[in-house]
Amino acid sequence: MAAKKSPKYILPVDLAEKLICSYCHEYLSRGPIKMQKEKYICGRCTAKGDAEVVLLHIFEILLANSIFPCKYYKEGCKKTIQFNDFQKHESNCSHRKIPCPELNCTQAVLLINLLDHFKEHHLSGIIENDQFTLDLDENNKQNLLKYESDCIIVVKYHYSRATKTLQLSVALVNEKPRTVAKYKLQICNGNDLDTNINLSQKLCHLYNNQRFEKEEFDDININDCLSVLKNPKIVIIKIFLVYSNNSFQSTNTLITDQIDEDAQLDDVMEENAIEILQNLTTNQNNYSVVPCQWKGCKQLGEEQEILEHQNECEFKLYLCPHKCEQRKLYRLNSFVTHFGIHGLYCPNPNKIVIQLYDKNLISSIYKNYFTIVNGSLVELKCIMTVDRYWSISCSSSVNIKVNVYFSHEHCRLTIKQQEITNTKDVTYEKNQISLLDCFVEYPFLNAVLQIETCK
Repeated sequence: MAAKKSPKYILPVDLAEKLICSYCHEYLSRGPIKMQKEKYICGRCTAKGDAEVVLLHIFEILLANSIFPCKYYKEGCKKTIQFNDFQKHESNCSHRKIPCPELNCTQAVLLINLLDHFKEHHLSGIIENDQFTLDLDENNKQNLLKYESDCIIVVKYHYSRATKTLQLSVALVNEKPRTVAKYKLQICNGNDLDTNINLSQKLCHLYNNQRFEKEEFDDININDCLSVLKNPKIVIIKIFLVYSNNSFQSTNTLITDQIDEDAQLDDVMEENAIEILQNLTTNQNNYSVVPCQWKGCKQLGEEQEILEHQNECEFKLYLCPHKCEQRKLYRLNSFVTHFGIHGLYCPNPNKIVIQLYDKNLISSIYKNYFTIVNGSLVELKCIMTVDRYWSISCSSSVNIKVNVYFSHEHCRLTIKQQEITNTKDVTYEKNQISLLDCFVEYPFLNAVLQIETCK
């Protein structure tokens, strides 16, 4: 029998804010958790001074199944991370601040805003069509931004006209599952792109800052290429990314503290630790915060609240219930467009008007309609026969409540039908309705339906 998994729970922000490292002021989301002079220290930091350092073993046990906010929560990141599992996300978080790569810019920019920052302040520094131009008669030093798919790349280069040497670095700013591991260069004659040289693949680096670090550059001797390129004054440098599923391995190592295994907490320190631990355990049920199931949605909330939200979430995916040739998932707008092949869309579920009479009818007809109610699909079918019989049916995968009344064109009289509630299928037939005399004599009848989902 498989071992039962330990329950996990998401720490609400107000509680997580009590679990802060006194050194780096980040969450205590990495072990080993220590205490020194009534100060909590996370596993990222090293205690200073000669004061006794105590391991908080009980913290480790309890926090092992706790889910922390990302440390960039205040910058807008809604990602949650399990204790001791923060490094891969936070080192690539799109809400972290980085120094702007442009050499003359001193701003720190949220990664998620970097492209917009370049468009607003350094438009000429964005690489277009995977290429940039190099004048071989001029010294040049520049940092450029290359944006491709979900990858942001900083291209640093330093060109010397005296030696005809190009120092080039292609540095990855954010690391995604489809990781860029290498790049390829093509050097073209600026006046004849068909005259070019392809160079061998080179390794990408990880972007740290805007400075030129010698060890991250690849040296390219342009002199070696000139004869093949027909001695141009201007060349075009084309950069092509090579994708891989292998991630970069961080070379950072953690510095560990020297900890006295026999050290004990004094009374004040123990009292502070136990108070926080009690908050964690007693608030576990009160703070059972869960995320929305749909990818792209950042909503968090209590379980019942999220269950209600998920059905109407803008990121919800819909699967057509009919056996279409292409079985695929759709976002709402695309689903409505697709489902138009199966019926007429009624955008307002509070007023769906269905005509129940056709004077030109020569055989039975079937009409299909559909609407979306609180994120759920409701299909409607209408049958009319030559002997003026009709029926309307409503069906859904969730319980619905249907109100219907009948009207016709020549007067204001209506026939109200009792509502049907808490069912997935509803049917109305002509023989169930007691019609007024004028309705019988003038049979241009309309059904007006109001549909809701049941909670």
